Amino acid sequence: MSQKRTIIGVIIAAVVIAGVIIAIQQAGNSSSTDSKYAAKFTAGYPVVSKMLSGIPQKGQVLGKATAPVTIVEYMDYKCPVCGAASSNLVPPLIQDYVRTGKAKMELRPIHIIQGNQSETAALAGFGIAPQNKLWQFSELIQQNQGSEVDPWLTDGVLTDAAKTVGADVGTWNTARASQAVATEFINTTNAFQADTSAAGVQEATPTFIIKGAKGSQVVQGDVPEAQIAAAITQVGG
Repeated sequence: MSQKRTIIGVIIAAVVIAGVIIAIQQAGNSSSTDSKYAAKFTAGYPVVSKMLSGIPQKGQVLGKATAPVTIVEYMDYKCPVCGAASSNLVPPLIQDYVRTGKAKMELRPIHIIQGNQSETAALAGFGIAPQNKLWQFSELIQQNQGSEVDPWLTDGVLTDAAKTVGADVGTWNTARASQAVATEFINTTNAFQADTSAAGVQEATPTFIIKGAKGSQVVQGDVPEAQIAAAITQVGG
């Protein structure tokens, strides 16, 4: 489980985001040094596509709007435990709860790993959400992660992922560099801090907030599906 070493305040975050936006605007879409990820994405996409096929998706939410339980997942694209959960935990949750209409899942990208790449990726995630491609984009990246300590999550890799899932890249580039996406990122960071503080748990990813008619439960890490299932039952699912 990855734990944030320094929590950035809203003002500092806004300054950092401004720099990231400028970097995005100046970055080209060349991914010649990232060809191995482009190949991995192409090979891995059929698995992700099959996992999500036929399930309603709107913005950050996967599943039926009327589902009685919501599973919020705070994640970092470079977090290795998030990557493990993406392969081990998320697929059965989608199959057993989201596909059946028992729950819906909401993905909230944050920046918890040191360095700027997690933040840039989070902005990219929020930017692709309006095209209803966030889950394909996120699962494809997480299931094909590089090392946490290596700077593999480049603009080229993000662009290759967006292209692989069939996003309109021009629209996505405009969205991820927008003030609206920057504000959404800040608001999500604040919500993450508030949710973990209220639950009395460490700021770590992945953090799952399971919400239902009888309240909420917090589960962290790449845990067995049974642990999430128990939380779903407790909140009224």
